[in-house]
Amino acid sequence: MNIGSVFRGLLGDVKAGEAKKLDMQPGQVVRGVVLKVSEDGSEAVLQIQGSQVRAKLETPLQPGQTTTFQVQPASPAE
Repeated sequence: MNIGSVFRGLLGDVKAGEAKKLDMQPGQVVRGVVLKVSEDGSEAVLQIQGSQVRAKLETPLQPGQTTTFQVQPASPAE
């Protein structure tokens, strides 16, 4: 399976006001749309299964891009 991009872990899996909760496990591959990318390109807001998630990126992405992502274990808080 060709994974276009990888995100290291969710920083927050559901935005405030959303009832939907995503149940994602490390290693799982999901398809999503890039909504926003941080100025330095290290983080993005993605839409996955109708919910918005924030993710750390390992690959440069552009808003509007649809790609696959592999869920990684959450990083410890810094």
